[in-house]
Amino acid sequence: MEGKELTRPLTRLVYTNRNTGRTDSVSLQSVAKRSKEFLDKLQEPTAEMMKKAREYRDQEEARRLEHRVQILPPS
Repeated sequence: MEGKELTRPLTRLVYTNRNTGRTDSVSLQSVAKRSKEFLDKLQEPTAEMMKKAREYRDQEEARRLEHRVQILPPS
């Protein structure tokens, strides 16, 4: 851009990534298209799976609350 040569590390980076970076790889439509087949094959969660998910969520929420910073004084 300024008529200067690229540095060796930058040249290597550009060369390595020139054929791997694609703009569609970050679009939401692209992600949806690639994962649709997988998501369509998922079974509905069973009651046991939902119970385990709730237990895990509650456990993680308790861990999160241990580190919460109180900004406003309790009213």
